Amino acid sequence: MAGYQDFSKSNNAVEAEAQGLKPLRLMTLNDLRQAGWAESKAFAIWLAKEDFWSASEWHHTSKMYNRTDYYDPTHLVELWEEAEENERK
Repeated sequence: MAGYQDFSKSNNAVEAEAQGLKPLRLMTLNDLRQAGWAESKAFAIWLAKEDFWSASEWHHTSKMYNRTDYYDPTHLVELWEEAEENERK
């Protein structure tokens, strides 16, 4: 869905947020908990910065059409559970 909303973000960014994806700076502990994350928000952000948890998609934001990464907290939970399972093997 092409277009922009109030010069702050693309319509696709708005749709991504409606589906639970968010930039790291907007991700809350509650968002993470709802996805099943039991660790801290700081640890989740660290995992993203260390490239363990990568952005699911990106969208344009601001009137300057900045590229902003959007993260899916359910993907983080899946990655973490998989890593824990592999550690037990």
